[in-house]
Amino acid sequence: MNYKYIFITFIYIGVFFTQTLKYAEEYPIGHSYPYKDYPPERQTVRYFSLTHQYLLKDDAKSLLPSSNIIDLAGSSINGNIFSLIMMSGWSFNSVDPDKVREVIPNDIIYSIDEAKYLKILNKFNINMASMRAESSNKIIITTNKQILTESDSLDIINALRRVILVPAGSGNDMRIFSNYPIGAGPFYESNRGAFEISLSSTETEDYYFGDPKLRDINIQTALKFVQGTMLLSQEIDIMIEGNIFDIIQFGDNSNFRIEQVGSDFLNLLVINHESRKMQSRKFREALALAIDKEAFEDELKATMLHGPLSAANDFHNVNIVPRGYDPDKAKDLLHSLGYYLDDTGYFQDPATGAPINLRFMYYRNENDVVINMIEDYIRKIGIRNIEMMALSNPTIDDILGNNNSVTWDLYFRTEKIKSNQFLRTYFHSDEISKNPNNNWGKYRNNSIDLLFDSFQFSDGTNKMLIGQQIHEELYKDVAIIGLFISPTWAIYHSYVEPNIVPWYFFNKPHEWTVK
Repeated sequence: MNYKYIFITFIYIGVFFTQTLKYAEEYPIGHSYPYKDYPPERQTVRYFSLTHQYLLKDDAKSLLPSSNIIDLAGSSINGNIFSLIMMSGWSFNSVDPDKVREVIPNDIIYSIDEAKYLKILNKFNINMASMRAESSNKIIITTNKQILTESDSLDIINALRRVILVPAGSGNDMRIFSNYPIGAGPFYESNRGAFEISLSSTETEDYYFGDPKLRDINIQTALKFVQGTMLLSQEIDIMIEGNIFDIIQFGDNSNFRIEQVGSDFLNLLVINHESRKMQSRKFREALALAIDKEAFEDELKATMLHGPLSAANDFHNVNIVPRGYDPDKAKDLLHSLGYYLDDTGYFQDPATGAPINLRFMYYRNENDVVINMIEDYIRKIGIRNIEMMALSNPTIDDILGNNNSVTWDLYFRTEKIKSNQFLRTYFHSDEISKNPNNNWGKYRNNSIDLLFDSFQFSDGTNKMLIGQQIHEELYKDVAIIGLFISPTWAIYHSYVEPNIVPWYFFNKPHEWTVK
């Protein structure tokens, strides 16, 4: 089992350093209580990695779960009994000194219960019947079924990776927690404003890994396009998610270091399968053939994407034959559907006698270069009327949830589909009614639904083969149009040490220094 998070091993070199590191997030940090808004957005997960601890962490080399607050080596499984051994030396920290104390087993039990209540653990099918503290460092979890296989035990371990440690009873009154946030990370929240959060270090040896070298971290809220200016003026010390245009700006400046920190964001054209035009596979294929993916490689240093899975995904089918860029074939497909060219060279819809109309929605702060490239390619095959809709994320969510009367045909979306994550959420018809962020395009295909159902109850080689078949069938049916995988870079002032890898969450923040 692979857990392909991106990590780096930090080496601390003793230097003179100042006390504060500053960075910016594009969106405000959510509630400081981990289970208040779940699942948390990416910027909030990064915040949690500074102020809280997960029960298990991912090993930087193997990417497998390893001991953090729970000692995996000391824990054991016997029948339906899972014995968790807690590592000693962890403490909660807070701006309120009265709330600083050691972690006890009841805190872990409470944290797991909080995760259970929010159904975070449901998909792992661990069927917990009860939990109790047996001693000062031992917790007994009783399950409703025998833990017979390695897969059974991995389900429990993977579930624990999602659990964030909070003090017992802390979720009972959110007002108290908001005023006095409590966590077991190297930093605690000392002040919060509408667009700025201040964190302070423990300044003691109470943190498990030792006294943090920074005294403070300042987190500002700033849109992506102004962060470059903030970096130049030293308003921030690091830009967390830079793009190719930031690389052009900072690449030749010796005062900055640049490091690629991720390339697993998939850039997709989501198709509204409830739109009359989009119900034709030929029409969808025409759009897919219209877009030159190699141009994204050249312009953005990106990697071409074929279908909804990258080559790094465990279920990627290497035998898929890419369509390539073929605008002439795209036009032929439109002709075969009865669309005809007018005197100006644009296709008319035979059903209406009017030009083909496409409604294209995207997040309003999206990269203009990408959006303009897609629009230009579609126009080149003879589709003139493209209504470009730059919308806020809440508005898009409202539209996807059918709570908004706005209709749409195409939706540009950037999505992180992890290496071991699969596609049922995005393409099974049962997902349509569950959540607007499931099955965005309302895709329905009975044959693929059956494959998903078979996949769910398979294992080993058979599971892999079914997964690869699903990937191929989704590609053939043009369920979605994969465009490219975008790389992301962290850009640092040279005085920041050591390298910070700020992708999904931060690693070893207690070692950071600023010269």
